[in-house]
Order: sequence, then C-alpha cells, then structure tokens
Amino acid sequence: MSELEIPESWAECRLENVVEFLDSKRRPLAANLRIHGPYPYYGANGLQGYHNAYIFDEPLILLAEDGGHFGSKTKDIAYRIEGKTWVNNHAHVLRTIPIFNSSFLLHYLRRYNVKPFVTGSTVPKLNQEKSRQIPISIPPLAEQRRIVTKIESTFKRIEAIEKAVERAEVLSRKMALAFLKTDGDVQSTVGDSYSERIERCKNGGQGLRRVGVSNEHGVVDLRIADDVNTTRYKLVQKGDIFYNPMRLNVGSLALYDGNEQAITSPDYVVVKPRGIECSWLLYSFLKSEAGLKEIAKKTKGSVRERVYFKSLSEIEFPILTQQSNTAARRSFETFTQMLNGFGLAKQQFKAINSSVLSLAFSGRLVPQDPSEGTGHQLLEQILTAKTNSDSTKAPSPRAKKRKSLK
Repeated sequence: MSELEIPESWAECRLENVVEFLDSKRRPLAANLRIHGPYPYYGANGLQGYHNAYIFDEPLILLAEDGGHFGSKTKDIAYRIEGKTWVNNHAHVLRTIPIFNSSFLLHYLRRYNVKPFVTGSTVPKLNQEKSRQIPISIPPLAEQRRIVTKIESTFKRIEAIEKAVERAEVLSRKMALAFLKTDGDVQSTVGDSYSERIERCKNGGQGLRRVGVSNEHGVVDLRIADDVNTTRYKLVQKGDIFYNPMRLNVGSLALYDGNEQAITSPDYVVVKPRGIECSWLLYSFLKSEAGLKEIAKKTKGSVRERVYFKSLSEIEFPILTQQSNTAARRSFETFTQMLNGFGLAKQQFKAINSSVLSLAFSGRLVPQDPSEGTGHQLLEQILTAKTNSDSTKAPSPRAKKRKSLK
C-alpha cells in the first residue's frame, strides 16, 4: 500500500507493472578502465564521469540500488537520463511503459521512502526483487500530466534561486579580489595579518552552535552525540575562517558570520584576524584559482596533504589600509544580507516543494475530473499491455534450456 491516502478514482499497482527493468544491460567499469569520451557514466547518485562508449540511447529513469540517499527528505534516489549513456550496477535502469507518464513516475520515486524495502545495515541496498514491489499510485493520464506541470513549475523557482545564489557568491568573491588587486600594494604573508585561534571550549559548549565545513555549502551544523566530550572543541567567532586541514587543498573552508560564538572539531584550524582585517578578503583569495595554487604549493609532497596554520601563514597576502578594509567590510555585509535573503527564500521554497510532493501523490494538488476516467481503468490497460508485451518477447536461452529439460 502507498504511504499516502489516495482518491477513490485512483488505482494502485507495483513498480514492476509500469516499467521494464533493464538491469541486465548495465555494466560496472572501474575508473582506471574508463577512457574519457563524450558519453556520461552514471551510478546510484548521478553522474560519475565520462566514457568513450555507451550502453543505452533512450530516455530512462535510474533508481538507486546501493549507496543511495535512502530516507533523505532533500536528496533524490531517482533521476532521469537521456541520450547515449553508460550505467553501472549501482542503479536500477527503468524503462517506463508507453501508456504511463514517465515524468509522473520520476517525481513519485524521487523522494519515496523506500526504507521498508531496503536491506543491509552497513551498505543499505534496494535490490531488484524488493524494488519491484514498491507501490505506485495511478491517477488518470490527464491528471498525471497536470500534476507534473504543477510540480515542475515549483522546482523551476527553486532552481532560479539556486542560480541567483551562485551568481551572487561568484560576484562577491570577484569584488573581494578586486579590492586586493587595487589596494593591496604592500606584499606580506597571511601570518602578518592573521593568527590561529586556539581557545578551547571549557564549559562543554552548552548552548553553543556546533559547526563544520562543507565544500558546497560553507558553514554547516555538526551532528555531535550528546555523550561526546566537547571540552577540546575549538571556539569560532564572527569573522573567523575555519577548515579541515586535510581538505583545504580542494577549497573546503568557511567564513563564520554568526553573531554568537560557536564550536568546531578539535581537528579543524581556526584563523582569526589580528586587527582591522576583513576576513572576507582572505577567504575569497583562498577560494580563488590563485589561492588554491598557493595552497597546493604548501601541500606538495605531504603524505596526507594536511595544511596547518604554519603552512598557511607563509602564503603571500597583501596588507590593506584601514580605509580599504572598512570599504571591503561594508561590501561584504551588503552581499551577506543579499545571500541571507536568498537562503531564506530557498528554505521556504524547499518546504513548499516537500508539501507539493505530498499533496501531489495524495490527490490534493490538482482537482480530479470525472470526465477523464479513473486510475482503475488505466490500470486495466496497463496490465493488458504488460501481459501482451511479456507474451511477445522471445524466451531467453536459459528459459529455452529449462523448457527442453522438462
């Protein structure tokens, strides 16, 4: 049964009734065996790289088999592929039957809670036998199309906000680099203007935000179990830059702009300005191509490529005047307000997005129209078409062999 109550005019079937599994055609290919080419190579969670050959050449839906974001409310477990592609054995390959809307099925599966069908604790796996049993709700085809239109119009708004955020962040860093290029006349090092914050969390961090770093999202909240001793965790204050020393070489660092103190992992490096320096400038430099090249020089030859503050402090970085730092800080505050506004809008739309999916697949997003028939009628057509399709397929060599043994 579906997780949601559905209208009486809708029907329900299993995933295997509306798709053909093409898993037997997929092939895993180790990274060292791929020859770079024009064809996308896909796995459980999307694009994994490119290859010079392809297996499929049609619109298909991929459903994660193992390593998928099972149970996530924000990440998809199904996505669409088109054209010439190669798929490994970590994703089920689904061809939707012609009389069912493939876009409707894709949106239905994207965030579907498959946990009851998942096996394995170390590496959760949604095998083919289990995935075939996933219940699928069936509204009439015309209603499916209206639902898809409504869902995709909401998704487009979120995508527009995400693109606006990306453009604003790029513009922000470009402006910071412009300050350094225009006003940074005196060459010095990072260590001349910044030092390492080594203060530890003495009171257990009660009431303090716990933060980490994501290369994609910057500052993120850390999940720390209640029984973990946080007295060694480092303090982070507004204007500090902090990073995992093993990931700085890929640009994974964050600028903390919270008004309240926070704490972060004892393994992280926390950098604070010595005086009037605007940390936005150093942060933008380290995220830039030029900054990453300087970081690479400090990690070259290192066994685990760690970059501690001593190495960071030796990187050349200009000193700006008080006037330039003040102007840079004002610009940063303007961009921060804009990005915060975008972030709030994005959160609101994501909440709307979740509710839209819930409404869509419980029959409450668009009105039902009795003149369009029912899902039960469509299900009869689906089962008939599926039966006819299966009966016209030539038996496999293995099937022929079993038959001859009887």
